[in-house]
Amino acid sequence: MNWVLLIGAAWLAVAVFVGALVGRGIRLADRKQEEAFAAEAPVPNFVVDTTPPVVAEAAEPAVAETPAADAIPGPAKPDRARHAIPQSRQSGVRAPVRASERTPSQRESGLS
Repeated sequence: MNWVLLIGAAWLAVAVFVGALVGRGIRLADRKQEEAFAAEAPVPNFVVDTTPPVVAEAAEPAVAETPAADAIPGPAKPDRARHAIPQSRQSGVRAPVRASERTPSQRESGLS
């Protein structure tokens, strides 16, 4: 039974070693591809401005005193027009029927 554990440990050691070799090969291939791409890339035909941007210093804002509301000259603000709320029935078209003028319900008449 010990030989199974020994074979398993050996297989694990070989698998880790082969995995490290494959990973290193992929890493080197990626690096070679990036270097080849960088060598083939054209040189840009524009100049990059590397000077730092100029920041204007903010001056302290002047504090103006606001006059009282009644001391402000000029015309008064007009009232805003208010629209009526829409209704399902127009008023004045038909007067509502009083309860005494309604026809009796079939439920209350005893016909049902």
